[in-house]
Amino acid sequence: MLVRTVGELAMDLPQPFKGQPNAVTAIVRAFQLEHGEAIASARVIEDQAYRVREKREEAAKQLAEMKAAASRGVPLETSHIAKLEREIAEANAEIQGLQPRAEILSATISTNQALLRHLESYAKAHFKGTEAQLGKPVAQPQLTKNETWNEAIEKRRRRIRELRAEADRVRAAPLPSSVVLQREIERINDLAEMGKPDAFDAIERGADLQWPTIAIDESVWGGHGRIKIKTPDAMALIAHLFRDQMIAAAKAAIEAAADDDAALSDVDRAKLIGEAERDALAVEREECALIRAAKAAGQPVLFRPDTDPRAVLGLADDMPAPAAQRR
Repeated sequence: MLVRTVGELAMDLPQPFKGQPNAVTAIVRAFQLEHGEAIASARVIEDQAYRVREKREEAAKQLAEMKAAASRGVPLETSHIAKLEREIAEANAEIQGLQPRAEILSATISTNQALLRHLESYAKAHFKGTEAQLGKPVAQPQLTKNETWNEAIEKRRRRIRELRAEADRVRAAPLPSSVVLQREIERINDLAEMGKPDAFDAIERGADLQWPTIAIDESVWGGHGRIKIKTPDAMALIAHLFRDQMIAAAKAAIEAAADDDAALSDVDRAKLIGEAERDALAVEREECALIRAAKAAGQPVLFRPDTDPRAVLGLADDMPAPAAQRR
């Protein structure tokens, strides 16, 4: 038997999905079945192609022997030669005819394998023994006039790419110079406070004046451990002595690098990223609905291996986004 039966494959539900809603496990099982059936079909085609190649090679061998004999003066059997040439041509045509189906099955196997790994990784990270929250059913998107399934799906995928790119652009937007400057002023003020010398022990016990120090971990010689040593905290002391000059230098450096026209505050950044990601998820849900409808219509379309698991499994928007999107 080439692969396990469909029934055996259906029982092989990955551990993170056990105990989850039937709507979720049914989707995972469907991918498993499609994956197993694609493997079985691919092996049938591979065996068929192997037998055809053997037949072609045998015909080619006989043809070569007849031509070699003809070169030694043996009369050629033209009808037999024509038959062998026809067999070779038919074998080539049959192998070529099997190729498109083999390519579709190969793509199905690799895509479903990657998608199942993606879904299982998400489930391990976010289900953790609790029942996943299901989202609302997605209305079936309608094809526009003369639109094909592939065109409708690619339209959604293009929009998803645009929204993901917009989210990345927002993530990469610089901070307003005023925000950066305020943070740096606060840091310099903190350093200046830390940089004050301490004269208490000098007055009370005649000890040396205590200047600011910082503890540093150092490796012991030979790599046999680590010790903490104290060293003068130069930054704190400089900030205490030259606070205004440091703030002025920081302000000049920040203004020289500022790009306030493109800048976003952390609050605005989070808001815009959230909007783009929510819109992208909504479009991915439409994409998944279209793919399922296309499959039902007999079209050889595949899910993207990196599709948001919430869209594939019909989970609620409130479920966590995949790790790849939480940058």
